[in-house]
Formats: sequence, structure tokens, C-alpha cells
Amino acid sequence: MLGMASKRWVLLVAALAVAGGGWVWRRSNSSADIGPQYVLATVEKGSVVVSISGSGQVSASNQVDVKPTVGGTIRSLPIKQGASVGAGTTLAVLDSTSAQKAVRDARTNLQSAQLALEKLKQPVDTLTLLQAQNSIDQAYQDKEQAQTTIAKAYDDGFAAIAEAFTDLPSVMSNLQKILYGNDLSPTQWNTDYYMSSANEFDSRITKYRDQAIAAYQKSRSSYDANFIAYKGTSRSSDRVAIQALIDQTHYTAQLAGEAIKELNNFILFYKDTVTTNGRKPVAIADTHITTLNTDTNTISQHQSSLLTVRQTIANNTNTATNIVRSIAEKKANLAKLTSGADALDIRSQELAITQRQNALTDALEQLSDYTIRSPIAGIAASVPVQVGDSAGASTVIATMTTAQKLADISLSEVDVARVATGQAATLTFDAIPALTVSGSVAKVDTLATISQGVTTYHVQIVFDTQDQRIKHGMSVSASIIVDVKNDTIIVPLGAVKTQGDVSVVQRVDNVNTAVAEEVDRNRPVALTSAIESVPVQLGLANDTIVEVTGGLTAGDVIVTRVVGQNATAGGSGNANGTFFGFPGVGRGVGGGAGSGGGMMIRRP
Repeated sequence: MLGMASKRWVLLVAALAVAGGGWVWRRSNSSADIGPQYVLATVEKGSVVVSISGSGQVSASNQVDVKPTVGGTIRSLPIKQGASVGAGTTLAVLDSTSAQKAVRDARTNLQSAQLALEKLKQPVDTLTLLQAQNSIDQAYQDKEQAQTTIAKAYDDGFAAIAEAFTDLPSVMSNLQKILYGNDLSPTQWNTDYYMSSANEFDSRITKYRDQAIAAYQKSRSSYDANFIAYKGTSRSSDRVAIQALIDQTHYTAQLAGEAIKELNNFILFYKDTVTTNGRKPVAIADTHITTLNTDTNTISQHQSSLLTVRQTIANNTNTATNIVRSIAEKKANLAKLTSGADALDIRSQELAITQRQNALTDALEQLSDYTIRSPIAGIAASVPVQVGDSAGASTVIATMTTAQKLADISLSEVDVARVATGQAATLTFDAIPALTVSGSVAKVDTLATISQGVTTYHVQIVFDTQDQRIKHGMSVSASIIVDVKNDTIIVPLGAVKTQGDVSVVQRVDNVNTAVAEEVDRNRPVALTSAIESVPVQLGLANDTIVEVTGGLTAGDVIVTRVVGQNATAGGSGNANGTFFGFPGVGRGVGGGAGSGGGMMIRRP
């Protein structure tokens, strides 16, 4: 048997159940009474605009760091930071002392070349012709003088030969007597005596003796041949014979001198050897040495005379040869002067002038480099130098920016594929909420920027108008119009449903007057007319409207949405938000994540 507390809980649960059931029944009957209501719209013609959105920053259309191409001290700085300048305006002037000197020298050289050409084209004056002729006459005189000198040199040469042969026989005789005479022993030659006396102490005496005998025999052979040639030559002989005899006689004298030296060395070695070993040299040895010393002096004098003659002949012969060449050159020069300037000479001088003109042009260009000018019209955003600073190729004189501003925005790889130069755009600014500026796409990067796996492309949009409130570096949002369709059938995007793979729109037929008045007020109405699902072909679309290329005509009334708790018409109002049992709006490709742009509806 239940207690009182348990009975009370049973009664409470029963009461709640009855109350809940009554509420459900009431709610169900109330909804059934209201029924579905429809928001309608009239199909009309209009424009579909598809855009892509992006954000970025404001920048200048052009920014240039102006640097000199030469080095020097800054002497003048007429530009101030923030100043507006035109293209070619002077920004700074560097010390150009060396460049000015180069220009002055180049100009002087050009004038000199021009004067030379003028002189070349003028007729030769009488004085110049007379001087040229006198030069030729003087050359002939010099030639005659040289020939006279050569003739005298050959005559002196033969005289020197004759004087040499007055002494050479005596010299050769002395050599023979000292070597092969019997002054020391009736049974021995002098050389054998000297050798035997010293040989018991030093055997090297034999070597000295052999060298002395060999030198004598060589000089004797030359002397005998030379003497025969001398006897067959006279002062009237041709110069070739006299020249050969001079050379031969000089050679004979040279060999005789060698023979005297070797014999002298032989006797001196004898004296030194016997003296060193405690014996007294024979007295006649000193006589022999005295004779040899005298002959040495004689031979040396003849060698010197003959050598001087040889050099005199050679020098004067060369002089005469050069004079002959000089005469030919002087004659050719006179002929050239007489005939006037040669065409090739004139052309050569003209080329020299061209070279000097080019050098002056280069020098002037170099001088102009010391004046630093703005390459663009714009604003001096920065002037980081001052007068007196040293500037070089890496020194920034000024940073110039153009007055023309642009938006530099970033787009995803999906969005950028639909963007092209020339497309119109609208721009808004976070810092200036009330300002909207139109523009157009000026540049689309072909190379991507990849950061942390995200691929983006930079797009530049130029402003159609300039506003002083817009500053470099401001944040900017851009909406780029990528497609436009004008004067075409359009419907709200929410009016399009999908039925399988087919896009359909709910069209209302036979709309009465009361319903028609509510169509344009965008208010829900109850319908008694039939609703037809019409297959449609779709075209361009954005976030709110879509183009209908087939299936509807302007003036048709369509359902844009259904309201009501149990909207059952055509199966709408189910839990998954479908209409007539089919999924909701079927969207195709879109403007890209976060782009906010328009999208294409899937076509059947």
C-alpha cells in the first residue's frame, strides 16, 4: 500500500502529462491553421557584377633611390625633403674640378686638331718649299763630305798597314831568334835551354814552352800570308781589297801580340823556377824579356791604329748610307709639298678631329654626372645627405617617389586566375572610412609568393583620382570587378534550388491582385495559386543574384523563400532546409576563401 508521499508524486506526474499533451495538441492545431507563407519576387532584367576582394597597402607607383655615378664632395644641395620636383630637377652638385680640367684639355686638343686640318688644306708657302729644297741640297753636301771622309779613311788605312809592316818583320824576327837562337848554348835552342834548366825543378815548363812555340807558329803563318797580300796591294787598289788587308793586318798584329805574351810567360816561368831553387838565371834572359816588352808596345800601337781606321771607315760608311736615305725622303717630301695635301692625309686628320670630338663629348658627359638630377617627377621623400658630405656610387642623395599612388594587394591563387590588367576596382581605406576611390588593375605578378605553405600573388591597382588624405603605407581594401553581365534576366540567389542535378525556380502562376500587391513589398503571403518547379539555365552569379539564361522571362513571379512552422508546399520546411524535398542553393566555384567575391551557380 503506497504512502501519502508516493501518491502525491503519482498525481503530480499525471497532471504534468495531461497538461503537456494538451499543449502539443493546441500547438499542432495552431500551425495547421496558419499554413506556409511565401516571399515572392518579380523576375526582371538587370546587371550581374562579379568581384574579388583583397587587402594590402598603399604605395607609390614608382620609388627611386637616386645615387651618383661618380664620387666627390657635395658642394650644393638645393632640394629639401618633402619638396615636389619635376623630372630633371637638380638634386645635388658634386665637386667637379677634375672633370672641368678634363673638358678644358679635350677642347684644347680638338682645336689643335682642327687647326692642323686647316693648315693641311692650305697651299704650301714659298718659304716651306725653299726650306725643303735647301734641306736636300745640304744632304747632298753631307753625302759628299762623307764620301771624302771615307776615301781619306781608306787612305789612312793603307798608311797604317804600311807602318805596321815596317815593324812586323822585326817583331817576327825577334820572336824567331829568341825561340830558336843559340844565345845560351851552341848546341841548344834558347827554348830548349830554358826548358832543361827549369825542368828538373818543375815540369810545367814544358807546357809553357809548347804554348809559346804554338803561338809563334800561328802568328808566323798569318804574317806570311798577310805579307804576300800586302805586296800585292797598293793605295790605288779597290776599297774591298784595302778593307780586307786592313782586317788581315789587324788580325796578324793581334796574333803576334799573343805570341809575344806566351814567349814572355815562358821565360818568366824559367826565371822564377830557377831562382826559387837557389840558382841564378842567365843574364840574357833579361835581354830577351826587354826585347819582347818593346815589341809588345810596338804591336799594341799598330793594333790601335788599325782598329781606329776600321771604325772610321765603318762609321762614315753608315753615315753616307743614312744620308742617301735621307735624300730620298727629302725629295719625296718636297714632291708631296709641291703637289699639295694628300686625300688620305686629309682623311686621317679628319678622323683625328672626330676622335677629339668624341673625347670632348665624353668629358662633357662625365662633367654632367657631377650634377645629380631627379629621374622622375615626384616628391623628395628623403634627403639623407648634406653639403660637405662625401658621396660615391653607393650614396643615396635622395629617395624620390611619384605623386601617383597605387594599392598593392595580395590575392590567393584561386582568385588571381580571374584577374587581368585593366579591370575596374573600388578601394576603401581603414583610416578614412568615408572615402571610396575607383581604380584599375595595372599589374598582376606572374611569380607567386609562398609563405608558410600559403601561395599568394601581388596585384597593383592604380587610383583614378588622387586624394591628399591617402598616405603611403595605409591599409587598403580592394574589390576588383572580374565580370559584368548587363541587361539580362536576374533572380535572387536564394530563389534557386537544386533537384538532383537540375537547378529549379518555384514560379507562381495566376497571381491575383491581392498577392501581386505584396510581391514588391518583400512580405510573406499565403497562396492559393499553383506553384510550379521550373528548370532553369544559369549564367553569371554573385553573392546575391544570379543570371538566368533560360526557363524564365521578365515579369514572372517566383518564390524567393518560404516561411511558416510547417511550410509543406512542395516539401519545404524540413529539418535540413530543403525546398520541395531537394537540397538548398547549389553553388559552384566561388570567389575564394575570405575573398567575399561573387560565385558561379552550377549549370545543369
